[in-house]
Amino acid sequence: MNKIALLAIALSLLSGASFATESAPLTGGPAKHTTETISTSAVTIIAANGARKFLQIQNVGAANKLACTLDGTTPVVNGNGVQLGIGGAALYDVYVPTGAVKCIGSAAGTVLTVTYQ
Repeated sequence: MNKIALLAIALSLLSGASFATESAPLTGGPAKHTTETISTSAVTIIAANGARKFLQIQNVGAANKLACTLDGTTPVVNGNGVQLGIGGAALYDVYVPTGAVKCIGSAAGTVLTVTYQ
């Protein structure tokens, strides 16, 4: 960081100015949650929504990998889409994909939770 930027930050801190470090709070209603148990066939978890403001996908299962696409195309484990291992999560709160979310598990009994608004 250059000296001018450091000086500007120091002066703003001394003057009591604050900087936003978190994303804007959700507005427009409560978040929705869905928990699904899926297998090795891709399924649509949530439909496309051009007004979506928040999306989080989490692999809450104990044993299987998960793949999800965010544009309605068919996901492939170890192929295309967001790849989530056990306990893995993907959070979208700034650039939020608005396409249909489709997911597939590496085996039957893959459990995922999706939170969205």
